[in-house]
Amino acid sequence: MRRPRTLIALALLGVVAAVAVWLWDPVRADVMAAQPDDLVLGDPNAPVRIVAYVAPSCLACGAFHRDLVPRLKAEWLDSRRAVLVYRNAPTSDTDLVVSKFLRCIAPTSRPDQSLAWLEVAFQTQATWLAASDPVQGLQRAGRELGRSNFDRLCLDHPVVEESVLRARDAAADAGIRSLPAIFVQGRKVAPADLDRTLAKVANAQR
Repeated sequence: MRRPRTLIALALLGVVAAVAVWLWDPVRADVMAAQPDDLVLGDPNAPVRIVAYVAPSCLACGAFHRDLVPRLKAEWLDSRRAVLVYRNAPTSDTDLVVSKFLRCIAPTSRPDQSLAWLEVAFQTQATWLAASDPVQGLQRAGRELGRSNFDRLCLDHPVVEESVLRARDAAADAGIRSLPAIFVQGRKVAPADLDRTLAKVANAQR
């Protein structure tokens, strides 16, 4: 009588173990697939692919962009050894409205403008986050780009709204819980371990 119960128990343990592996396995092939609103920095055909989920108001994301990305660009992106893909993952009302502003003022058809405005957003993060109106604060910070004219009606445009909400939902579906969420070849990596991980991947590809 005990044998069937033992087999059932073992089977249940196997299911639990499989689920645990699925939940905790850091390799996520799905996050590496291209998405419509990806911002690509570097050669998209580079052998190593880095995907970074970020949000405009995320302070750690701003620090990642200011402190690590310049070194990544110099050591990996400019040499076409790696490509960095920025992916928007808004988590707050401020993120949503600022993401819509960025979508309005720098359409996805102009990735150069989108990357330029993302640069402004992260470099001046402390300034516009402290403003009573974050959109106005960010707009003022980016006037040097020559894009001072902005129609606020664009913020409520259905296509813009859908684009930002799609990005939010895609990040949630990918299991993104904290930002920045950085993946190298599908494996989640802490910002502090990024250089070491890239070196290991590059060595493995030789």
